[in-house]
Parts: sequence; C-alpha cells; structure tokens
Amino acid sequence: MFVTLILPALREGKRKKEKGKRNDTVFSFFLLTFSFLVAALYAGEPQPISPVATFRFGGGERVKVFVQPDTVGPALEQQVSIDGYINLPTGGEPLNIRNKTIPEAVALAAARVGKDSGLQKATAGIALLSEPLRSVFVGGDGIKLSQSVPLTGAPLTLYAAILACGGVAPDGDPTHVSLSRVQDDGSVKVETFDITHFGEAAKTPSLGPLLAPGDTIKVPRGDVFILTGEVLKPGPINRRELGVPTGQPVRLSHLIYASGGLKSGANRKNLRLIRSTKDGKRESVSVDLDAQPKSGDDKSGASDPILQDGDTVVASPTGTIPVLGKVRTPGLFPMNGDTIKLSRAIALAGGFAEFAKQSSVLVLKAGNWLNPIHVDMSIQKGFQDIDLEEGDLVYVTEKIL
Repeated sequence: MFVTLILPALREGKRKKEKGKRNDTVFSFFLLTFSFLVAALYAGEPQPISPVATFRFGGGERVKVFVQPDTVGPALEQQVSIDGYINLPTGGEPLNIRNKTIPEAVALAAARVGKDSGLQKATAGIALLSEPLRSVFVGGDGIKLSQSVPLTGAPLTLYAAILACGGVAPDGDPTHVSLSRVQDDGSVKVETFDITHFGEAAKTPSLGPLLAPGDTIKVPRGDVFILTGEVLKPGPINRRELGVPTGQPVRLSHLIYASGGLKSGANRKNLRLIRSTKDGKRESVSVDLDAQPKSGDDKSGASDPILQDGDTVVASPTGTIPVLGKVRTPGLFPMNGDTIKLSRAIALAGGFAEFAKQSSVLVLKAGNWLNPIHVDMSIQKGFQDIDLEEGDLVYVTEKIL
C-alpha cells in the first residue's frame, strides 16, 4: 500500500521538476519521507485510531511514542499507566499525560525530548493505538446494585446510570445523589442532585448531566426512624416514605402520621424518644404530644421534636409502668389505678433475676429522669416502698461481683 503511494509521488515529482516547478518537487520529497516514516513505524503493527474530540488520556491506553531524529531514541510502544505516565525514547523520568489531549501530550513530550537530547529541532509524536473500556461507577448504601457501568459510545446520563444499577433502593435517598469528577488539574469536583423529578417535563425534563469516564455516582442511604408500641403500623420508616421535602427537618408528627396514627390506648403524654449519642450511649427523652410547643426545644417538653437518623419512638399504653433490667420478665405492666407500689411492680415483672442489685433499684420519676431515686430493697422490712405514677420507670441494675 505504501509503495503504491510513494511511486506515483516520485514520478509526479520528477515530471514537475523537469518543468521547473520546484515547489512540487519539495512536496513530493516530503510525501516520500513521511511515507517511509509511517511505513517504518506501523508495518505489520496496529494502526492508530482517531479518538473522539473530547478525548483525554485517563490511563490504560495503548500508545506508540516516537521522536525525530530517530537517533535520539527508538520508538516505544507501551501502555499508559493507570495514573497517566508514559516512558520517552530519550529515557529519564516518566512523563505524566493524564487528563491531557493528544496535542497537549505531544507538546509536553516534545519539550521533554528537546531538554533531554539537547537538540533544538527534536520533535516527538504520540499515536493512539487503542483505548481501554471506559466506565463510570455507581455505588452507595442507597443503590440496589453497586457496579461499574460501561460507556459504549452513546451518551450516558446520570439518571440512566442509576437505572442501569436497578434504581434507588427502598431506603435510599434520591434527593442527595452525588457526582464526583476529576478535573484537568487533578482536583475532584463534587455536585449533588435531587433526582426525584428527573424526566418530568413540568419540573425537570433533563435526565441529569452526561457522564464522563471515571465519574463516580453515590446514592446515600436515607434517614431511618423506628416507631413501635401502641401505633397502627409499627416498624421502620425512611425519609423517602415520609415525603418530607428536601431541606426540611423530620418531626415526630411526620412519623406518627406515616404510621397511621396512635392507637386509642396510647399514652399521648409520655412517648419515649430513644437516641444514640456520639459517644455510643443511649439517651431517653419523654415527649408530651399535648404540651405547648417550646421554641428551640427539641427534647424534654417538646410536643413535636425534630428527629435524627436512627431515632426510636416508643408509644406506651395508658396506665402502665415499665420495669426493665435484671428482672425475670422485663416489660410494661398495668397500674390498675393512679399509682402502684414499687414492690408490686417488681412482683409483676417476675421478681428479681439472678445477679440483680437489690440494694440499688433505680426509680426514674416522670420529668426528672436525670435524678434517679436509689431504693434499697435488699432489706426485709422498712425499705422505701414508694408509689409509682404513670410516666415513671423502674430499672434494676446488675450486681458487680
């Protein structure tokens, strides 16, 4: 093929030289030189490919690097490292061409070759032989299937990539989907999208931005709350099911409404909000749904506190006393009146369990849980058998041997 290209050029150059057309002779000579160079470089080898206009080196490409004059060093066929480095025929330190276009990479290579060789007219070339399979990664706790999605040439949108992984999981948060992309300078740009209305012509007709190789999409898990006890539909409820708009806090009333409401026997004045603190401990707060709201108060005395991820709300029945800890059958026990004796509550719970610390039974009075009453029930007579009221809690600790 190269011979058929070269011979007509020589004949044409000779004919035009005889006519005195020097410019055509120069052109023929250039064509001859270029043809021999291409033939020498690629005879029996993979042919260069033409990438898309937006192509940038990302690592994994197969390239051939050559220099002129060839006395500077032999052409090198190689694979661009995963972090974007190539070796030059002149030796020396590898050259990083990650996120560079082919012309930008050639300019960097030529500058390095000139510096290494000391020749002012030394040049370099980079031929792209093949590209690796490009893909984006979709993951996170809120996606049904974390995996890489290949880019096959057709444009791929953010929404299409999420659908390719099965869509958002039931407990996923589609309002805070993040897209991470490496910039030309090596920095990472992160954008957050609310995809709940993607594709709706009236709101967001777009299906999200077009993805580029190496993009990472993360779908987080949404906040989950648990409501149990005297409610119509107890169990975990995620933020997505609550339908609370993005940016608005989730309140206890949202949780009760989504569960179908409280049962008729629920104690509205003493719901228990149980929350894990940052140090790993658990705190319990009493909530009175009928109390007047207090500005800025989201804990004790608030009628509609703001919830946090992982909060558990317990709706107890009216007229019960919780007895917990080292008793035989911990649970909620009926009062059968306005008050109940401490000894009676312990008896309803089956009595003390093994290793119970009878000398220090804790009684947490309603509204004053931070100052528990310690009752010594280890003595046979004369212990403080106090009256318990609705909202109080009894806790029997474990004896340390």
